[in-house]
Amino acid sequence: MNAENIRLINKALFAVNIYYMGRACKACCKYDKQIAELFAELPSGFVARIGMAPGGAEIFVRNADGKFEVCKPELTLRADLDIRFKNSRVARKFFMGGKSLAAIFSQGQTVTIGDTSQIMVLSRFFDEIANCIFGNNFLKRNGRPILPRRVSSHKLRFAMFAGRLG
Repeated sequence: MNAENIRLINKALFAVNIYYMGRACKACCKYDKQIAELFAELPSGFVARIGMAPGGAEIFVRNADGKFEVCKPELTLRADLDIRFKNSRVARKFFMGGKSLAAIFSQGQTVTIGDTSQIMVLSRFFDEIANCIFGNNFLKRNGRPILPRRVSSHKLRFAMFAGRLG
């Protein structure tokens, strides 16, 4: 495999990670009141773009009157905060819960444009999402857990992909 193929695979994996992060955030805000309140601390109408530099996959999250929303790029004229990871290794650590957004930002591993005063709120929000995904069993249907305690991220991702959480 040459370097170009590896780069394409990394871009595809990053796009998949972003998709699942959006699904996980939506599910957490729906089922966990504390996480929903944490996201509601962002100003109403606040839009953050999280993606890879240069170009690549990206996700737009918006505070729509206190509710979490993943929006399409064409619906947002410009993001209030633009966070770009410098490489796929840093992005992978963030999406797997290995590093917080605040730590990555303070170490200079992101290119950030816009209202950086909201990074701490977003960092706490994504840290709570990671704690829920990799530790807690908070997702229930009819009083029964959807997934067993300490479920691996692969099983959670499969459940999200199958549409059981959103």
